[in-house]
Amino acid sequence: MPALLTTKEAARLLRVDPQTMFRWRKDGTGPAYIRVAQTIIRYREIDLIWFIDNNRHRSLADESSKVTKRKSKLSK
Repeated sequence: MPALLTTKEAARLLRVDPQTMFRWRKDGTGPAYIRVAQTIIRYREIDLIWFIDNNRHRSLADESSKVTKRKSKLSK
């Protein structure tokens, strides 16, 4: 069974505020999550690692190309 983290634990791992995790869920830009119940959100550690690995940038040009790709996927 994979480790499931609370929003607070996931935020601590990513070093962001828990409100950022909420905003990312709302915007569809953050790591994948699991809705265990209506008000219970959990994150798999592997999904957080994937999120970190896929948001690495080497330059500002690299960063803007990933944002453009992400926006085009959201508009489909």
